[in-house]
Amino acid sequence: KQAKDLEEERDSIVIDDEEEVKDYYSLLQQHRSLRNEIHDIVLRPKYCLPFLRPGRLLRIYCSRNNEKDSCLSIDGNTTWGVLVSFERVKSSFE
Repeated sequence: KQAKDLEEERDSIVIDDEEEVKDYYSLLQQHRSLRNEIHDIVLRPKYCLPFLRPGRLLRIYCSRNNEKDSCLSIDGNTTWGVLVSFERVKSSFE
């Protein structure tokens, strides 16, 4: 009985400008998808390896799985470092 009442309540809800909301949600999904594609392209070795030179200042994004992990960051998400050296290791895909 309670499930039936909840279904009736759900069906009675009217969303103003529902088409516009659907379009907006679709645009958000497209934006996320395109942002991820751009991110994948930018991080390809072909494009990012030329910038890995000693002395370059790097912004390092930290992802902490729990509170015990230390990030050494002022804002909790990023920290900065200097690239000392870089050696490319060939992967099995190359």
